[in-house]
Amino acid sequence: MPAPATVDEFLELIQKSGVVDEAKLTTYLNRQKEVGPLPTETNKCAGKLVRDAVLTYFQAEQLLQGKWKRFTIGKYKVLEKLGVGGMGQVFLCEHKLMRRRVAVKVLPASKGLDDASRERFYLEARAVAALDHPNIVRAYDIDQDEGLHFLVMEFVDGVNLQDIVKRGGGPLDPYRACHYIYGSALGLQYASQMGIIHRDIKPGNILVDRTGVVKILDMGLARFFNDEDDSLTKKYDENVLGTADYLAPEQAVDSHTVTIRADLYSLGGTFYYLLTGLPPFPEGSVAQKLLWHQTRDPKPIAQIRPEVPPEIIRVVEKLMMKDPDERYQTPAEVMAALQEFVQSPISPPSEKELPALSPAAMGGTANANRQVTNAPLAGGGPHGVSSSSTTEFRSPFAKSSSGPGSSRAKVVNTPTPSRQETVVAEAPVGVWDSLADDTSPREGAETQRTPKQKSAKKLPVSAPEPAAPLPLPPRRKQYLWAGIAAGVVAFLGIGYAIYRSASGDPVVPQNTQLDYRRLYVTQGKGPENAPTFKSVFEAMLAINKRPEFDEGKRKEGEGPTIVILDESHTESPFTLNASGKLRDLTIQADDVNKPVRWTAKPGTNSKRLLEIRSSRGLTIRGIVFDAENAVDFGLVVTNTQSAVRVEDVTVRGAKRSAIRFENVAGEAGKPITLNRVRVQLSPDGDGGIQFAAPEKSLGAGTILNSGITITNGRIEGPGNAGIVFDTPARDVEISRTRFYNLTHGVLVRQPFPADSPFRLTATNNTFHTIRDGAFFATQDLPPAGTDVNFSRNYFADVKGAGIANVPNAGALPKFKADDNVRDKNSGEGNLPAKPAVADNVTLASAPDDNTSFLRYPKSSPLASWGANKVAVGVPPE
Repeated sequence: MPAPATVDEFLELIQKSGVVDEAKLTTYLNRQKEVGPLPTETNKCAGKLVRDAVLTYFQAEQLLQGKWKRFTIGKYKVLEKLGVGGMGQVFLCEHKLMRRRVAVKVLPASKGLDDASRERFYLEARAVAALDHPNIVRAYDIDQDEGLHFLVMEFVDGVNLQDIVKRGGGPLDPYRACHYIYGSALGLQYASQMGIIHRDIKPGNILVDRTGVVKILDMGLARFFNDEDDSLTKKYDENVLGTADYLAPEQAVDSHTVTIRADLYSLGGTFYYLLTGLPPFPEGSVAQKLLWHQTRDPKPIAQIRPEVPPEIIRVVEKLMMKDPDERYQTPAEVMAALQEFVQSPISPPSEKELPALSPAAMGGTANANRQVTNAPLAGGGPHGVSSSSTTEFRSPFAKSSSGPGSSRAKVVNTPTPSRQETVVAEAPVGVWDSLADDTSPREGAETQRTPKQKSAKKLPVSAPEPAAPLPLPPRRKQYLWAGIAAGVVAFLGIGYAIYRSASGDPVVPQNTQLDYRRLYVTQGKGPENAPTFKSVFEAMLAINKRPEFDEGKRKEGEGPTIVILDESHTESPFTLNASGKLRDLTIQADDVNKPVRWTAKPGTNSKRLLEIRSSRGLTIRGIVFDAENAVDFGLVVTNTQSAVRVEDVTVRGAKRSAIRFENVAGEAGKPITLNRVRVQLSPDGDGGIQFAAPEKSLGAGTILNSGITITNGRIEGPGNAGIVFDTPARDVEISRTRFYNLTHGVLVRQPFPADSPFRLTATNNTFHTIRDGAFFATQDLPPAGTDVNFSRNYFADVKGAGIANVPNAGALPKFKADDNVRDKNSGEGNLPAKPAVADNVTLASAPDDNTSFLRYPKSSPLASWGANKVAVGVPPE
């Protein structure tokens, strides 16, 4: 029906709606006759009913619009709208019989018909129902009523961390921040033990109730990491999930494979916010923030707040390490790190920081503990009214008249509610109609969906003291259950951002008809009707949205190809996880015979030009990775890999190592392969190719690098060592590789655990202008299981020895050195099997001719050496 024009019509709507018990309403009205009549204007009457705890803000708002139906959800009476959370709206409700206040999350009726939305909603219910912990919001029930699916949850009477900072006037006391992060870690530890990862930890998803208890809410993105089958997010193509301001680097690439360490990164970002009042990267678009989480460090906390103890800053920094292996590994470790800072108790949130609900929503009366003011509810909820009986009802969701398109009305707090001021605003925007069609008037009535809807009414609110006005946050941004809505916005924002250049100009429109099997990257114009982007990272994000790359929709090996068209390409460093939809990805130059020069964007503070992590079927070809002495490592390959190939690639200019293998395990039959890779060392670096361990030791008995093949390569100095082993290795093969102008060709530097055998094959390599071809700096090679084969190598102008300082020379049961050959200028080493000496061997010496450099002609004696007639060194192509 139409909006009520008189007080009698308004009271009639209240009776029809059933929001107030009829006997209670009758008693109230009779009492009012004794003390004086109700105001004659509907808005003023509504304001009085709210003040006198008869109606809530939400109920009054709806009734003033003529909406009187559906103030119940199943067994629950709706009191207020708390906000929008993951996959639904959230209402403060009261059980009709038990009178218990609960939070009810409702999936809109239109979404209930959508498989993805409905299943996501029930997945959230499953996630919450699995948890019962004082630091996690509890779930009570899940049900449906007339097509509405809803989840009944614990109502937390408190405020989120984001609003504590905003209302409190800025960053928190460091020790108070430690308490809140400690309480959050308690909840995360329990969730992790139950097999659940939250995936959207942020200040808005962590509550503190009136007694000071921390509670984690909104499991809308939660993943059960013991589920082996295809997850819902994979099924419905939701690859980038979470909120960009606090998203872990690995989660931006593939949210399905993240561990609890992703939650810890987000917790670190939340810690940063509490200490500084800012998210880690307050500027930039969604796509830029996702990149910066991978490539940049936030502004140092000490520069923003010098008084924060360095020990606390170190906790934040470790939580936010780019590499998950370098973070705390469990929430329990975070709790241990914070233990010394949470010994003294802290006070609960102040009244200034806490929200104010209407008296009716808080049990029927306003009291000293429930201050009714013009302060917003939980970051954007209803406002209180003054004690004056002439106060009109002003919807807290009304649009402001202060400017076109504004969604805020100017309101300020008032300590003296006797003063009044009128603010003209449009009629309130309805919030209930999105649940079901029958909540709105039907017969000729105007609704908030009707563009014509305007209000001629002036809606006065309680007057402020003369002070600068504070904007009233829009209703849609309320605090209490702001769940994955921001994550969804971030996800959609990426889909928009990746089609825009760095300057904001469109590159290509979204077009479902484009062939995404081949994508192009250029700063200019790409091929007509082809998906074209400004960066490789943006192209990868686009692939992650494409249904044609879902598992089961393509054969193994049939992955997308990203082609870089420009001769020189600049990219912010990032982590490449070629799995899921990016499985079997190829990144290459347009013409592999004309390689692309790939550099880092100026100003980057990343240690790695490109990191390859946990990939399946990745190929990179035709690229010169030039670190320009700006980063420590060129390429970093880490974690379990399968069928990763880097070929026709040059890596140069890294300050420490050109290529670094870090805790790598290539799969049997599908190794990590470097083929035709040229490595140019920095003179003061660690080495060309380094086999290294992560910062956090994995303990004795762990094979840290295995399943790696290096073939047809070229490694040149000046520099320390061509290939350095700082970890045990297994199933590593080095063949047909030319080592030139180095101190050591192959250097085994670190002692190995007794139960970690060293298994290396190095055959048909050429070592030239080097002090030692292979040098063992450690004497601790374990005899059990060690299997080393240095055979058919050629040593020329090797000042020391071909193979030098071998531990327990001759005693290792499997140390093979057959058919090695040296020139007369090279030493023979300390192995029993001495290299033979060859005369009249000529090697091509023009370094600019990469094809022939340090190779011998087919007529060379090395082409068919010895009784076995085997090729020695690097043969001609």
